[in-house]
Amino acid sequence: MTEMRTGLGNKLLEIRKKALANGMITKGIDEILLSLNKGERDMKNIEIEVKGSIMTVTIDLSKQFGRSASGKTTIIATTAGNVEVAPGVNLGVNCYKK
Repeated sequence: MTEMRTGLGNKLLEIRKKALANGMITKGIDEILLSLNKGERDMKNIEIEVKGSIMTVTIDLSKQFGRSASGKTTIIATTAGNVEVAPGVNLGVNCYKK
């Protein structure tokens, strides 16, 4: 399962991992994680995956989401602010073209 990593998401992932290791059901945690992925942030066209110490960021450069607030650039992808991708590690991405 690939999740958008936020502070709350990180904590829930750890709880989920421990629950699975102990044979517990994680349906409620999975629903919350899916909810975080869909709505907590207004991320556009960006996927963040962390496996161990490797982070992979995927952006489809063929997509566009209109002009920036200033009107000077066209938005291709954004994290819409900083996202915690690992404990104490944050990522903020804006991908645009002039």
